[in-house]
Amino acid sequence: MIKVVLLNAYRRSNAGDGLLVDEAAALAREAFGDVDLTLVSMAPDGFSEYPRGLHPISGAGGAITRTGLIARALTGRAHRDVMRAVAEADVALGVGGGYLRAATISGALKSYLSHVVQVPKTASSTPHVYLPQSIGPLPPAPFRRIARRLNNAQAVFVRDDRSLAELQAVGVEAKRMPDLAVLSMASSPPAPRQGTGPVGLVARALSGPDRGYRSRIIKLHDLLQSEVLVQSSGRGNDDPSFYRSLGWNRQHRPLLAALDGADAPSVVVSVRLHGSLQSILAGVPSVHLSYERKGWGAYEDLGLGEFVHHAWTFDPDLVAEQVRRLNADATPFWNSVAASVPRLSAARRLLVEDLRRIGPRTP
Repeated sequence: MIKVVLLNAYRRSNAGDGLLVDEAAALAREAFGDVDLTLVSMAPDGFSEYPRGLHPISGAGGAITRTGLIARALTGRAHRDVMRAVAEADVALGVGGGYLRAATISGALKSYLSHVVQVPKTASSTPHVYLPQSIGPLPPAPFRRIARRLNNAQAVFVRDDRSLAELQAVGVEAKRMPDLAVLSMASSPPAPRQGTGPVGLVARALSGPDRGYRSRIIKLHDLLQSEVLVQSSGRGNDDPSFYRSLGWNRQHRPLLAALDGADAPSVVVSVRLHGSLQSILAGVPSVHLSYERKGWGAYEDLGLGEFVHHAWTFDPDLVAEQVRRLNADATPFWNSVAASVPRLSAARRLLVEDLRRIGPRTP
């Protein structure tokens, strides 16, 4: 049995992060067959289907205080159990997602606590592969030096062109590859369906100056008479808290529950990328309001560039008009997705081939 460590996982309470963990595990099984998985997650207890779970700082399952995180990281007592698990593994896979993002001081601290301690400082005897990431923006010197440690990995895949260019600028070799959720459409193309429910809206709090974002979201909600849905809940990434700040005080269904229901949304507008991608996977067209580079990369890979907008500056009237068009006839949308499947299939085959080449030989 092949021993695999999945690094850099976040929380199951964020459905998008849970999806990426599941897709990383599926890729490991596709590449290596029967695998023994250890998951390194900021909330390992939330991933009950992965019984071998470790916290990246404490090395144990369960919660740990922010003060404890900082103390362990700064005193060098970080994740000894995790490092032992990596050393004993046949291959370490970095779960796809946002990585080494440090545009602000708080972002740099979060990256240090959750990610940097997992970057191999030297070439490891355990092969490291970083599944498709959005890496950056990188701040000056310290993080740029840390980013260069990625050259100790056997492969680094990024899911957007900006991350590729930024890593190349600091001397890190990387390959462009679609997001894991996008790649999943190669093996399971979406089956379009006509939802009978109202338009779904998934929003979230954004860091930095508001720039009219909140007022635009409220206007869009009013224009669409949308049902507000939750994709992430819990400390530090809680959609319901943001909704309450906008005066939307009712209980809101989780997005996945809405997509699985008999009254699924007819269209979903989502500020969260994986809210949009999970909607598309469920056969529901989605317009994405992107706050990061990853959104443009994913929608371009699907041939859906016209349906992604900048979250801070989007035009609510234009987005509402796109939703009305999709409600009237989503055929062009689905034709674009279908046309992307051959490219995605080829990309997935290359990724699996690279994993097999880098990782241990399978029986």
